[in-house]
Amino acid sequence: LLQYHDPELSSFLDTKRITPDTYALPWLRSLFASTCTLPVIQNIDQLLAGELDTKQAIIEVLTSFPSGLEAEDIEDFCSLSQYYASRTPQSFRRDYQGPLFGASLVPVKEEFEVSVTQALCLPVSVAELLQACQPGAGDGVKYFVVDCRPAEQYNNGHLPTAFHLDANLVCINLKIINLLTYMFV
Repeated sequence: LLQYHDPELSSFLDTKRITPDTYALPWLRSLFASTCTLPVIQNIDQLLAGELDTKQAIIEVLTSFPSGLEAEDIEDFCSLSQYYASRTPQSFRRDYQGPLFGASLVPVKEEFEVSVTQALCLPVSVAELLQACQPGAGDGVKYFVVDCRPAEQYNNGHLPTAFHLDANLVCINLKIINLLTYMFV
């Protein structure tokens, strides 16, 4: 979810090997019950300024974020949550909402964690992708589509925003794979 809405932060946390469960579970368990204090704001500033470089320091700051909420912030917080929920692809919500936010506190299955953490991008259903490409689709999520079909099929028809990448050529040349991994991850 973070990869959709804040790819830069997602990438930063990935490079530090910080998974969402290390900071989000305490938020959900406390239901944001704490109040905001000056140290919380200072920690946020430190994190955003890049002053924190150890994994544990970053986790501690992220874990303390919900304590920054005041009673008067709740309406804005809920509006912001609704804004991001409306821009989260429905297929993502359908496939991942249960394991991520289900009623159970049972740990997520390992195969789920591997499928999400190893993906170069998160999957979106074809129907949702086509709907987003329609004129007048609004200000929803914009997708960068890599079309890996053979050139003949691509030339017979493709989405206007699609980037063609012939999978046969990629399999032959590992340098292309390394370049793409560097560009898109």
